Amino acid sequence: MGYITDLRKLVGSRPIIMVGACVIVVNEKVEILLQLRNDNHCWGLAGGSLEIGETLE
Repeated sequence: MGYITDLRKLVGSRPIIMVGACVIVVNEKVEILLQLRNDNHCWGLAGGSLEIGETLE
């Protein structure tokens, strides 16, 4: 999250409005797809936010 990290350095602990999206993917065995996050090493739903220079595709 380069953009958000840089923004956080500028505004400190003030609130930031950030839009993100996630999805719940369930297979035929009713198992849920999870991703292991690099930033906090916790499991979470697949998703994220858009960085500057990225496209939604």
